[in-house]
Amino acid sequence: MIDESVKIVKVKHRKTVTIVKISQMSYEVLSCSNHEQCRRLGIMKCPAYCEKIVFAKDYYFKRRKPKAEVVEIDMKEVERFPHLMDVAQSFSSDQGLRRF
Repeated sequence: MIDESVKIVKVKHRKTVTIVKISQMSYEVLSCSNHEQCRRLGIMKCPAYCEKIVFAKDYYFKRRKPKAEVVEIDMKEVERFPHLMDVAQSFSSDQGLRRF
């Protein structure tokens, strides 16, 4: 069962698409098309100040209107991405989530 406070959002900004699992106190990047560029720059894990994560937090906490297209994803859409299924199965646990 998925916790109601956990949401999965897809953030489209410029030419990148990021899928973020976000809850009240933590986040986890499930997929990011900009990941290789970040690795080349020496960024191994997605930091909290990444603009795509900030847009996801803005959407989740309703702080302000995000400057990117943010869409909430349901479980059926996550099933279309086979590489995300192992992460999607662990919704009830907070293991692996980055704290704010």
